[in-house]
Amino acid sequence: MPRALTPALVEAVFLPGLPPDRRTRLALKALLLRSHLLKMPLRLLLPHLNYKLGQRLAARARRRRKAARQAALAKQQKTDENPPG
Repeated sequence: MPRALTPALVEAVFLPGLPPDRRTRLALKALLLRSHLLKMPLRLLLPHLNYKLGQRLAARARRRRKAARQAALAKQQKTDENPPG
C-alpha cells in the first residue's frame, strides 16, 4: 500500500461521519489489511484469514440455527396455547 495513501486512510477513520459512510468503512478495511500485511508475511496471513473466515461463518450458522430453533419453539408454544377448532 503506498505511503501517500496511509494519511488519507487514517484521516477517514479518525474523523468519521456518523453513521460511517462507504469511504470510512473502506478506509477501516484498508488499514486492517495494511496492519496485517505489516505483521505477517502472505504465506502466514492467507491461512490465518482463511481460518478466521471459517470461524466467522461457523458462528453465523450457529446463530441462525439457534434463532430457527427458538422461532419453531415459540410457534409450537403458541399452537399449544391456542389449539385449532
